[in-house]
Amino acid sequence: MLLFILLLNIMVWVITVNQLLKRIFSLPGSMLLRIILSIYLTLTIFSFLYFLSLLVSLSIMAFLTGIFIISIILLSFTWKELKKITFRSGTGKISPVQLLLILVCVLAITGIFIDVAQRYKYGDWDGWALWNLHAKFLASGSLYYRLFSSNLAWASPDYPLMLPSWIAIFWRCLGNFSPVIPSVIAYIVLISIALSVFASLHIQKQTAVGFLFLILFPMDHVFIARSSTQYADTLMALFILLSMILFHHRNTGDKKLYYLLGFFTASSAWIKNEGILFFLVFSFYFIFSSWRNRSAITRYFTGALLPLLVIILFKTGYAPVNGLVKIQSVNTFLQVFDISRYIKIGQFYISLLFTDFPVIIPLIVTAFILDRKYFLSWNSIILMTMQIGFLSVFLFTTRDLTWGLNTACDRLTHQLYPALIYTIICSISIRLKYLHLH
Repeated sequence: MLLFILLLNIMVWVITVNQLLKRIFSLPGSMLLRIILSIYLTLTIFSFLYFLSLLVSLSIMAFLTGIFIISIILLSFTWKELKKITFRSGTGKISPVQLLLILVCVLAITGIFIDVAQRYKYGDWDGWALWNLHAKFLASGSLYYRLFSSNLAWASPDYPLMLPSWIAIFWRCLGNFSPVIPSVIAYIVLISIALSVFASLHIQKQTAVGFLFLILFPMDHVFIARSSTQYADTLMALFILLSMILFHHRNTGDKKLYYLLGFFTASSAWIKNEGILFFLVFSFYFIFSSWRNRSAITRYFTGALLPLLVIILFKTGYAPVNGLVKIQSVNTFLQVFDISRYIKIGQFYISLLFTDFPVIIPLIVTAFILDRKYFLSWNSIILMTMQIGFLSVFLFTTRDLTWGLNTACDRLTHQLYPALIYTIICSISIRLKYLHLH
């Protein structure tokens, strides 16, 4: 019964939010992308509200009632527009044949995911030892605070709570800790990445390129396998991707799109600590690139306000200090002068690109040949800065460098992988279109 109420709430919220987004993002063919944005905006707000409900000891029924009341209020603002919804064909509409091809690609991804996920019924190491463990504490209701005990320092209790809170909400509604829930969430996030890239390319009238991406996506078994581990890295990858997609479309929609951009970039910090770096890096370059457009900057940070307030509350009031930060010393910072560390990190990273992310090298070479300006674009600079930031972490680690690289470098690169592919594809597609016309 509770699960039905939760799903009903999600459906009403998504429909309502989608209608609200239509006012600011109504480009031809944008419906699929709006639906994806609506789903994750809804689930992110649910995560914030669930965390706040734990702080005031609300029951799961009270939480569901609260979000239902909010959904009714939102529905009242869009009711007139919802009654006018029609399903007429229009510019940018996906044809039945195209819809069938999308379905075939999704089924191919699904088959590979199911095959791989059988090895990770309870998630890989961090899946069950960190993310699902955190979810169990959050699902315990009034005992959630035990997650932040010093006895659990090994389980990284300072990590943000978006993914664990989603799992916890469904577990509480089910009344058990079903291992199916984390796996289903991991699957939906994976599919969302593939469809988000296609949806954005479809809006840009690059549907053929979008289908090529969908057809090739199931062949990337390494990415799909890593997505099935139930880690938060794929969710992080999705939010970075959605932020870059919104950034790409910032000049083609309503100015209110900047609110949405701010919300998603800031919300990435509610997924993993790396999201804090992404928000800071993205915000810095956004301000730098938009310094003449003060209204855009204002809207961006207004959209980021709610996520930032929740994150600040969590980090200052509940989360313990990060273990890696706590053990830093003067000697640790002196490691920055150790040239051998740079060489080792560089060699490992280049080797990793060839073994785990083989698509990147050909795409970079293609971009270099067809559109070198990509490497000077804000998209490239943002992602390049993020990758340098991620690799810089290994300069300061107090743990064995080889162990750190083997256990984390692939996951950090995994977070940037979809956004990097998307931005390069967009750049190459635009360049080829220009060459075709001239």
